[in-house]
Amino acid sequence: MSANSPILPSQVQMGIPKEFFSQTAQATNLENVVNQTRPQQTLFEHLFRPAATNGYGGEAARANISFLRAKLENSPASVRSVIAIESGVMHGNPIFQGTRIPVYQVIEELADGTRLEELPECFPSLSHQTVQAGLDFAIRLLRIYDD
Repeated sequence: MSANSPILPSQVQMGIPKEFFSQTAQATNLENVVNQTRPQQTLFEHLFRPAATNGYGGEAARANISFLRAKLENSPASVRSVIAIESGVMHGNPIFQGTRIPVYQVIEELADGTRLEELPECFPSLSHQTVQAGLDFAIRLLRIYDD
């Protein structure tokens, strides 16, 4: 075995003492491990690094919030007076003004079988008209064009 040979896992498992290997071989092995793990470390840092602005999702989240705000601005006054979009509240999801209730939560309730008339019981702070305005906004999000 040469002095520059890396330490192999099988050699450690066989009980060959670490002192048997030269410092050069140990350094070479460490460099190989570092080089092999660098791509995973970079990916990990990219996925879990907080966004520079508010910590919620980076560029994609900012683009989505901008899209939502543009749709809200082009909505009728009856919708704009009921829906709010703030990046620091509920991660920028559209909410009913004066609450922390996201519009998607009301839609999920309807999808789960709750009747429209029952929603004020589930969300006492929302009136039937408020819920209807939230649904109108959701419909506008699904349209490719604005009326």
